Amino acid sequence: MWMRGLSIALGLCGLLPHVAFGFQEESVHVRAVRTENPPEIDGRIVEDAWQQAGRIEGLRQKIPVAYGEASQRTEVWVLYDADFLYIAVRAHESDPRDIIASKMVRDGDMASDDRITISLDTFLDRRNGYQFEINPLGNKRDGLIENSDESYEWDGIWYADARVDAQGWAVEVAIPFQTLSVADDRTTWGMQIVRYTKRNGEEDRWASPTPEIEAFNMNGNGHLEGLVGIRQGIGLDVVPKLALRHTDDGQTGKKDTDFDPGVDAFYRITPSLTGALTVNTDFGEAEVDERQINLTRSSLFFPEKRQFFLQDAGIFDFGGLQRNPLPYFSRRIGLSNQGEEIPILVGTKVTGRVGPLNVGFVDVVTDKYQRLPDADGRREKIGVKNLAVARASVNVLEESTAGLIFTHGDPNSDDENWVLGADANYRKSDFLGNRTVVGRLWAQHSHTSGVDSDDWAWGTRLVYPNDRVYWYVIAEGIQENFNPALGFRSRNGGTRNYYTSYRFRHRPERFVRTLDHRVTTSLVTDSHDDFESAEITFDPVDLANAAGDTFKVTYARVFEDHDDPFALRSDVAIEPGRYSWNRWSVEMASSDGRPVSVGLIVSASGFYEGDRFDVEPSVAWRPSKHLVFTAAYDRRDVDLDFGDFVVHIASFRVDIQFNPEVSWNTFAQYDSDSDSIGVNTRLRWIIEPGREFFLVLNQGVVIDDGDWERGETEPRAKLGWTFRF
Repeated sequence: MWMRGLSIALGLCGLLPHVAFGFQEESVHVRAVRTENPPEIDGRIVEDAWQQAGRIEGLRQKIPVAYGEASQRTEVWVLYDADFLYIAVRAHESDPRDIIASKMVRDGDMASDDRITISLDTFLDRRNGYQFEINPLGNKRDGLIENSDESYEWDGIWYADARVDAQGWAVEVAIPFQTLSVADDRTTWGMQIVRYTKRNGEEDRWASPTPEIEAFNMNGNGHLEGLVGIRQGIGLDVVPKLALRHTDDGQTGKKDTDFDPGVDAFYRITPSLTGALTVNTDFGEAEVDERQINLTRSSLFFPEKRQFFLQDAGIFDFGGLQRNPLPYFSRRIGLSNQGEEIPILVGTKVTGRVGPLNVGFVDVVTDKYQRLPDADGRREKIGVKNLAVARASVNVLEESTAGLIFTHGDPNSDDENWVLGADANYRKSDFLGNRTVVGRLWAQHSHTSGVDSDDWAWGTRLVYPNDRVYWYVIAEGIQENFNPALGFRSRNGGTRNYYTSYRFRHRPERFVRTLDHRVTTSLVTDSHDDFESAEITFDPVDLANAAGDTFKVTYARVFEDHDDPFALRSDVAIEPGRYSWNRWSVEMASSDGRPVSVGLIVSASGFYEGDRFDVEPSVAWRPSKHLVFTAAYDRRDVDLDFGDFVVHIASFRVDIQFNPEVSWNTFAQYDSDSDSIGVNTRLRWIIEPGREFFLVLNQGVVIDDGDWERGETEPRAKLGWTFRF
């Protein structure tokens, strides 16, 4: 009943100035044709088999003109055999010189390029699926869609190539059925085909060409029919891995060499349920974290970058939470609070679906280690740990879920810790025709040794995430002793958090593609409703053109109330008191589809009893599709009555992409807090999908009174080779 009431309330809320019922079209269909002569995947579309394939024409605009005729013609063909689904796309161009394509980084963001996106809902549940993206250079990106939320962390084995020619550009794709979760008796899938033309900001779709339905909303898919007699083998992938690492610390003189063979195995227990095993896991190929500056009372948040934990990560999403308070944050496993790598001896994972039930389970054993010295020089020993998380949710109504999550273990303490959480997630994407509404409720309870009270957290949110109007209302309560040891809290102590935002979007016909106006508020109190902080932010101008250039102006009024001293730096602390100030900022950026793109953020504000000035310039130069140079600088200048300081972060990146399979990326960073430089250089060779070789070098440089001294030198090599059965 509360879900029905939610929909009625949203309809009457008066925040929908565009209440025009969306056009609901009949679903579109295409029949895949079986072939005994599979095409060669080379981007040419010349084989006779394509002439007999199921065919799609008539993609229509999503933007700039919903349901409008596409400015350029697109043709799609669909074939299959027992082992592969084959899709070819011919993207016609009146002048091929207008094609924009600059990215050749596997899994890199291709938003600045022309590209084709293919979405597949293999269970036709209109909630979950796979997404495959290809640009005119043949670069690939893939991801999972979990309950209509996209995530690009999944890496599947599939094949694609693209080619630019006199007609425009063409794509050929082969997706092994072994890569997908497929129901044995399902002959019809959901499918979406999207073409992005960057020069005019046009997005064309096969199904549901309206701005209110995103490409990752499986409820807007068409139907792919006729898939019979497909094979998936026994569903077993075995990936032996060999890793070699040498460390040489220039500060201590300590040297060490490790040879670590390991293995990952993936077994499809059922067509929709996969088990994974990892033994003696090495994450040496993972990208390094970008350094951050913290001038707040909250903890910094660094995203997960290790593939074992990223795979199927959406299964563990809880209550729509992105950062705080997360019951499960995978970086707690295998990494200490100080960022040290903790060896993983063995790990298991089961993810997937059993009927209407979505399930995820992770159990990892980490080796013993010594923590970095604390302020008193002590190095606490942490023993072998068994860390586990279990997640289950059940599909209810057409797009909604209700579920539980349980975590057990504290990776940084010998104390007993567990968290139990429950959430209900309501989603309706055909509200008022084709609008989307989302409602969420969640609660969590933690248990920690020696703590028996004030250990709950709860939250609720309403979201109206649509193109013309987007708004949300969020309320959260976190008690003082709530302790998600396998999760993430941004601030200690009990808090109550309230957030609201309202954005209205114009879509002018010329020059500017979107013009947004936004107001956002936040209020934080303690558990007794005593005020701690608040912020009111106005974005009167936030615009973007078709090419992707952006410009935004922001004004904010900030309020802070401190009962205790708050250390900004080791020698600068904020005294207790009530503070308020204004903040103005301007952000501008040119499209990264240009040969040279620049960005600039300038912010001037008060700051407690003083002033603060931030500037963040960046520039990227792309002399060719094979080479990109990027430089960025972040400077925070704080002038207070009781202390002044300036904090710097500078970074420089060189990306060399020999082709979509071979890349060499170098990333150097400096920050004034640690007064050190870190260099990470990585060569990646995708021998073929599922078989990769990495060479990685991490080099630290310590700056002491202007003298540069070598820190830790760490070269690594890693080979992984997938065998499919």
